[in-house]
Amino acid sequence: MPGLYNLARMTTETTGTGTITLGSAVGSYLTFAQAGASNGETVTYAITDGANREIGRGVYTSSGTTLTRTVLKSTNNNAAISLSGTAEVMITAAAEDFADRQDALPNILINGDFQINQRGFAGGALAANAYGFDRWRGGVSGGNVTLSGLVATLVSGTISQVVEPSTASLLSFAGLPVTISVDGPSRDISVVWGTASGTITAGSGRRGVTLTSSASGNTTLTLSNASGLSFTFGRVKAELGSLATAWQERPLPLELSLCQRYFSKSMRQGTTPAQGAVFSTDCVFDVGAASNETQAYAAFCYFPVTMRAVPTITFYRSNLGSVNGRWQYFDNGFWYNSTGTLVVACTQNGFLAQL
Repeated sequence: MPGLYNLARMTTETTGTGTITLGSAVGSYLTFAQAGASNGETVTYAITDGANREIGRGVYTSSGTTLTRTVLKSTNNNAAISLSGTAEVMITAAAEDFADRQDALPNILINGDFQINQRGFAGGALAANAYGFDRWRGGVSGGNVTLSGLVATLVSGTISQVVEPSTASLLSFAGLPVTISVDGPSRDISVVWGTASGTITAGSGRRGVTLTSSASGNTTLTLSNASGLSFTFGRVKAELGSLATAWQERPLPLELSLCQRYFSKSMRQGTTPAQGAVFSTDCVFDVGAASNETQAYAAFCYFPVTMRAVPTITFYRSNLGSVNGRWQYFDNGFWYNSTGTLVVACTQNGFLAQL
């Protein structure tokens, strides 16, 4: 919700329909700064100028003391009124501030704070469309991203996430306003949401931009630096509506389950899948049976959650094995390498392996 401050009412000598240069406080009122508004903050404003009225949202700048204008409603057919030079501007609340309030609406992004890291990504360069932190991948030309706590740094390039409408119980995002927000961006962020693009301005606190894409089906969110320079930010959120609401964290088991719908592994969280997985902590154990002297089958192995689609499976040897990509089996007191690993059947729920 835009900043709301008491008793903030100022004069302006601005004329026309553009950005307002604020003057002094109206008698018995406060300036925006005295009331508590901070530089770069979005506020809901109202303008009175003779018989003309306007209400909207604008970005307050303390240097030069200006206020941009995005009109919500006015007596000029909902367009900006032409100021006479004797108008008064106040901070107020609009009906839209409450109608759009969505405190309970979940983030339609998955792993917006980058805390789920099943691939054990150490941060750094990502090739185009290559995944690092769960659900986040390098953009069309790749990207370079690191993480320290809850603060991410996009060193170069772009990162993106593909979002399914079903995440928000929808068939399509087309024609719907979606607000993308982050914590404390150190530089302006260029945002692309499907066919729409915009900018999240640098500053403290939660800052966002509202975009409406015309694309149907899955929609891609892409973040990059508007100036091409490295920048920091935190906790990315996308939500339906025209307001950037507070970050809402999901319980960790739920967030992990959402990620595992696209990618899962047997290894511990944060462990990079690789040959030589630790037998005691990072492997799948199953009971197998031989169908003849040359073939043996494991029992059906279930995935942690039902996956989005039938997956591709990669096998790794354990640290007890000597042949990459093959399972080991225990028979009569000894461990053996399988002669091959064949997936006989694979569904969204699990797979059956022939050893």
